[in-house]
Amino acid sequence: LRFFAYRQRLRYPEQRSLRKYLDRYLQYGNEFPQNTLDELERLFVETIKLVYDVFGADAFLPYRLRQGQNKWRRFGKPILTVYESMTYAFSQYVNRKDDILREQQKFSIQLEPFYKKNLEHFTGRSIANISKIKDRNNLFMDLIKQVLGE
Repeated sequence: LRFFAYRQRLRYPEQRSLRKYLDRYLQYGNEFPQNTLDELERLFVETIKLVYDVFGADAFLPYRLRQGQNKWRRFGKPILTVYESMTYAFSQYVNRKDDILREQQKFSIQLEPFYKKNLEHFTGRSIANISKIKDRNNLFMDLIKQVLGE
């Protein structure tokens, strides 16, 4: 539900409550025709597969500076804001999966500096704020464009 609703979130900025927005999207989605549901299923499966192929099982774990150490590592639990914005961005590029997979190593190399520079966008308060959502989406879109040389 979050994957599908999040992709439409910016179209409805007046709906401030995330819970109400998700409920409303679910009600609306229950009326989708079967061909729309099939297409959404395909998009979800292809997007998750692409993200997994690029980043592996730790895809939604950001790099963090571990307390008491001066090393950035991927640890902890997956972060919802990473999941939402990463899958949003990659769903926009699922038709370019061959290009993305060719650059898989570049994505791996760029991920640590990406989080060093942008981690505060994915943690803290105001995660449902519309301007913060736009910022996070743009950060991952910019990462993809950078790696693809666009």
